[in-house]
Amino acid sequence: MLKKKLTSRKKQAIATRKRIHKTALNIFKKRGYENVTIDEICDKAGVSIGTFYRYFQSKDMVIRGFYTAGFEAFEEHVEKELNEHKSVIERMFLLGSMVMEYISDMGSDQYQIVFRTQININNSNLGVEYNKGAYYGTLKKLIEEGQANGEIRTDLPCDDIAKILYNCGRGMIYDWSVMSKGQFDLVKVSQKMYKLMIESLRPG
Repeated sequence: MLKKKLTSRKKQAIATRKRIHKTALNIFKKRGYENVTIDEICDKAGVSIGTFYRYFQSKDMVIRGFYTAGFEAFEEHVEKELNEHKSVIERMFLLGSMVMEYISDMGSDQYQIVFRTQININNSNLGVEYNKGAYYGTLKKLIEEGQANGEIRTDLPCDDIAKILYNCGRGMIYDWSVMSKGQFDLVKVSQKMYKLMIESLRPG
């Protein structure tokens, strides 16, 4: 199927959004998120405040946009890497490790803001739902495959196992980004957790 050709107006809108996004992230990195105002972002990006709000509901959403866009690009890389391993257990461990590496590279400061946008009462509809998360969806498929071929225990429903692993991972990220302010190696510590938990899923 041929992709629809973008109109000049659509191309301009995409370019403007990217410019605001890139400008904001650069300023956040130099001066710290809390020290930057929307007025400053608009001034540096050469846009009006009205234009900013056309693309982002708040300053928080600039960070959330970075997180979401990054994961969309990350998905393709994950799929290629996972296809190189036959064992479901190996692929589950690799998936968790790759996600944690991506989040670690993103930085604890920025991920604190991701958590904040998910719990902000004014943005209550923006939380990541289980059935909409790419990571959760991939994890669930792997568990289903593992249960079908005998690699993973079947005394627990697939959804229960996926939610337990997902929530443990999210708890680890929260501890790293919010509680300890990035003071431990997220990848190494999470790998220990995943190894312990995933090995416990083998049939007895």
